Amino acid sequence: MHQQRFNHLTLFIFFCSRSECPEETLPKIRRLIEATCGLGSPSPPPGPSPPPRPPPPPRAPPPLAAEYGELRLREAETPASPDCGLVTYTECLRAAMEVAPHFGSSPGIELVLSACESTVATGPCFIGCSLGGVGLAAKYTYLDKDKLIEFGSFNSYRCEAAGDPFCLCAQQVSPPPPPAKSEDEILFRYSGIDVPNDFSSSHSAFYRLAATDV
Repeated sequence: MHQQRFNHLTLFIFFCSRSECPEETLPKIRRLIEATCGLGSPSPPPGPSPPPRPPPPPRAPPPLAAEYGELRLREAETPASPDCGLVTYTECLRAAMEVAPHFGSSPGIELVLSACESTVATGPCFIGCSLGGVGLAAKYTYLDKDKLIEFGSFNSYRCEAAGDPFCLCAQQVSPPPPPAKSEDEILFRYSGIDVPNDFSSSHSAFYRLAATDV
């Protein structure tokens, strides 16, 4: 369409120049040709927009009773599993209230002060907080100092000895890294008596290690 219009205008300006059109007409025709050529062909319509990104998946909820300790499954314990650190009675009670709707257990707690007194026991010999039994209250077993001395060997801090499916254990806290040594402690060593046991004099000195005999 634009090409046809351009051809017609070109022919018109050619014949107009041959027939000696008025001079003020030719610049208008030229501007019209330039404007027509500048239109060009129309741009294609934009493509479809990409589909929106799906929303990110929801974050996993925090572990149950994480505020009060580490909830461990009795059946998942192995010989390499650490002992279950003792939590407080209040922590055991609050954890029992939190997990009750999820496990179908009772939100209450039972305080057990008796100990297994021999290798032949009629019940669990776990010391600590056990919970998660369907319809059952959590059990908090605590032995005083005298019972620990007398019957401690017949009882256990191992979660696998619990009478309920889960144990609430004190969270393991990693020890802090050792403090960095100063340059003097690395380069020089002390030779002498650390704590004198009498008032007699003794030799002491700092030395720098030069080599080690193999």
